[in-house]
Amino acid sequence: EHPDVARGLNNLAALLKTQGSYAEARHLYERVLAIDEKNLGPENPDVAIALNNLAEVLKAQRAYAEARLLHERSLAIKEKTLGPEHPGVVHSLNNLAVLLTDQGFYAEAHPFYERGLKAILLHLSKNLGAMYMRIELAPITVKNIVPFGIANVDYEVKQANSSRLHPAQFSTNELDHRFLLIRSE
Repeated sequence: EHPDVARGLNNLAALLKTQGSYAEARHLYERVLAIDEKNLGPENPDVAIALNNLAEVLKAQRAYAEARLLHERSLAIKEKTLGPEHPGVVHSLNNLAVLLTDQGFYAEAHPFYERGLKAILLHLSKNLGAMYMRIELAPITVKNIVPFGIANVDYEVKQANSSRLHPAQFSTNELDHRFLLIRSE
């Protein structure tokens, strides 16, 4: 089938999912995935999007194990084809983390939230211009987990007059009270 057919099926599946018709949406998303894999190959970013969409409807059906496998495959494709800091990768990291969080697997979700946060901070450090940004991260607990693992974000932007901090100079391995300082040119 033609790739344009896949786009139309994808749009219809999204509508059905929104309406709660998960079985019908799943069937259409599976067709979209098959069309995209046939036309684009198994490692294409559009295939990763199809995998993500199917995973999200599986999550809605509480087919968590299947959804996780598809999210992991989608993430692997995006990392390989787009690079680890690409916004599409961050989206996949977040979706996988939310899936794990929804099941109560907080410790497993944490690294995915953390990787997404690091990618966002790296993106900000490259795109904010000559500014400092101070971000205070509150402790992550069961009741205050939000997308990308950021809780109670407080930021302050100042003109930068000192040397550039390389992104490797900060770490988010322990998300408790502390500050990250990043600067971009």
